[in-house]
Amino acid sequence: MQMNCNVCHRYDRETKGADLINLGKKLVNEKGCRACHVINGRGGTIGPDLTAVGEKAPEQYDYGRLSGQQTAFAWHVAHLKDPRALVQDSVMPNFQLSTTDAQALSMLVLSWRPHA
Repeated sequence: MQMNCNVCHRYDRETKGADLINLGKKLVNEKGCRACHVINGRGGTIGPDLTAVGEKAPEQYDYGRLSGQQTAFAWHVAHLKDPRALVQDSVMPNFQLSTTDAQALSMLVLSWRPHA
């Protein structure tokens, strides 16, 4: 539900009742994600543009190194917890994120898609 709310509330600093999305927004700023990633037209180009990650079809993910559920959400959680475990040549640092923080960021980036 929170992911759907953020499609419209994407640019709000905080959305009432969307605690995980709000945590994800806070983490994007705290961890400096824009240093490497373009988000909404701003940021670095070392990593992929994250502006419309939520539009990526689940079939486009490489689940070969993912154990457990093979969903886009599970892929993002695992990638955020240990980037090189999923993408061997990733230059993304391991931020030692808690599971909750990785879930919050995953929920946030998967909500990044245009309004219907």
